[in-house]
Amino acid sequence: MTERGSDLASAGLDSGREIEHLAEQSAALEGQSPEAILAWVFERWAGQRIGLSSAFGPEGCALIHLARRVRPDVPVYTIDTGYLFAETLAVREAFGPGRRHPRRRAARHHPGPGRAPRP
Repeated sequence: MTERGSDLASAGLDSGREIEHLAEQSAALEGQSPEAILAWVFERWAGQRIGLSSAFGPEGCALIHLARRVRPDVPVYTIDTGYLFAETLAVREAFGPGRRHPRRRAARHHPGPGRAPRP
């Protein structure tokens, strides 16, 4: 299987018909609201692990806001390289545990041993 085929299979698109169906859905969703598109994504891949990766810039925060209007429990994570700006850390902490919505916290992922992220 080609690398592309492997990527498609891991996304649940293991046949030409499924890829055609996805193209049809894409056309049908053209012009729909972001919430409608996100609702389709959450329905299409229901039961699978879906989350949002964000660097907590304006676009990422807008996407988190829209996605949580559709699915309030959608997980959010960030890759903490240890070099995030103070402003990014402050926004990430706004999604942290103990806040108004503790279930909605942002998970933190960081490099392996030898590269500890900043607190």
